[in-house]
Amino acid sequence: MNKNKIIALGIGNPHLQDDRAGIEVVRRLAGMNLHLDTCELHTVDFELMERLAGYERAFVIDACRLGKRPGEVIRVSLDDIYSPSIPPNSHSITLGAALKTGYSLFPEQMPPHLSILLIEIERAEKVTSVMSPQVEEGVRQAVQIIVSELKISENPSVVC
Repeated sequence: MNKNKIIALGIGNPHLQDDRAGIEVVRRLAGMNLHLDTCELHTVDFELMERLAGYERAFVIDACRLGKRPGEVIRVSLDDIYSPSIPPNSHSITLGAALKTGYSLFPEQMPPHLSILLIEIERAEKVTSVMSPQVEEGVRQAVQIIVSELKISENPSVVC
């Protein structure tokens, strides 16, 4: 049984400069005394389904290269990131394929409310714990987005 009904799951390599963005978001959220669980995944695989199972709401945060401005936070839907032309397999799986597989095979266990936030990165190859300034700003914005959404859901009478 999950302690909280909400999870923030960050994906990335903690040793690569900007690829660590999703992990950095959940680390910051974990230090904020919020009513949510946090989880880090260093690779995208079918473990993602297991980590999200049983939650009412999930935030999935990952780095991306979509040609946007570095540091830009992009909200996407599952349909935006799933491509049926790339079938999932046990050796290589995309975030979209892992999520789609979970919702197809275990719909009653997957979170009915899913928010996917991608942070456009600048550099992923350099081994360092220091992100580029633009991606650092994107991480800060992603944390703010999640905190704001949590406050609104706790206070449904708040009008934006």
